Amino acid sequence: MNKKIRIIIVLFTALILAALMVIGLCFIGIPKKQVVAESSEAREFVREMGVGINIGNSLDVCDWNTMLIIDDNPQDYETLWWNAPITQELIKMIADKGFGTIRVPVTYMNHIDEDGNIDPLWLKRVSEVVTMVIDNGMYCIIDIHHDTGNDGWINASKKNYNENHDRVAKMIIQIAEYFKDYDDHLILESFNEMVDDNDRWTDVPFESLTIYNKWNQLFVDLVRGTGSGNATRYLLINTYAATWDGRNIDYFELPSDSVEGRLLVGVHGYMSYDKLESGFDYIKKLYDRGYAIVIGEFGTTGQSDVDREAYTYDYAQKAAEIGACPILWDNGSNVSSAEEVTNFAIMDRNNLKWYFPKIAEALIDGYKSSEI
Repeated sequence: MNKKIRIIIVLFTALILAALMVIGLCFIGIPKKQVVAESSEAREFVREMGVGINIGNSLDVCDWNTMLIIDDNPQDYETLWWNAPITQELIKMIADKGFGTIRVPVTYMNHIDEDGNIDPLWLKRVSEVVTMVIDNGMYCIIDIHHDTGNDGWINASKKNYNENHDRVAKMIIQIAEYFKDYDDHLILESFNEMVDDNDRWTDVPFESLTIYNKWNQLFVDLVRGTGSGNATRYLLINTYAATWDGRNIDYFELPSDSVEGRLLVGVHGYMSYDKLESGFDYIKKLYDRGYAIVIGEFGTTGQSDVDREAYTYDYAQKAAEIGACPILWDNGSNVSSAEEVTNFAIMDRNNLKWYFPKIAEALIDGYKSSEI
């Protein structure tokens, strides 16, 4: 072959490969060099939170068929998924067991109109629960729950961001305004498990991860802008989809903030017993970047084939080793005995007792057994 032709072919091939690489990087992206955050105060705060439990399937109950329509009977939603209403007695039961934090998932899609106006009756009910938790000496986390996720209306895509920016902004401002006079026992969490338009949880395109970071920045900016207690309140910011997937952690960016050391980083840590080591290796990446970590959800079900007490003890111990607050997921149940529980419930909310008191104790004891 003519030498000149060979050179042309080599150069052309190199150009093609370079173009493909550029296209690939547009999809994959290059993680920014992460700045290590000085967060000793935030880590001490998380340590004070101790261990927590979710009161799931209560204020996060929703109807995906009637989104962005204010329901005439907001009080019906709390019990729609067969759980008893949250009461002072339930909160006291949790506090008496030794928990330091309660996470209260909250969904707004059936209590907000197309213009982003939230039903004040719904905010009032949320505030009643928040007050119960704080009055019992615990920290309370409230989030924006099923409004995100596979079937939610807020997604990590450029199209969704542009279409819903104003509505979401208005929603965040109303939430922040309503709760701005609470003290630091209230933690406002941004978006629960936000995914993109294609419901991707792993192998997420760079653009989706970038848009998600923009949503988080919007949340921080708007909450801080309402002033009062929100000017310095601890805010909980999750990774994309709240997962410990390596890519989602690598591309997570802590929002810039008007106050130093007041952002907590959240991740949900559902993992099998044999994956505890590798799972926490990923979560530890967040710790190594200097963040104060809250594991907003984890747990095992009544159908698990593992020793649930041992699992919970070991999980809490590993969380304590990196100063993370582990919050058990409990989605409630209306069965009469522990033997009948098939989901994540460890509390019998109807009869105000524990289905699995030893799992609750394992969480507390495992956490106490390991000090940083």
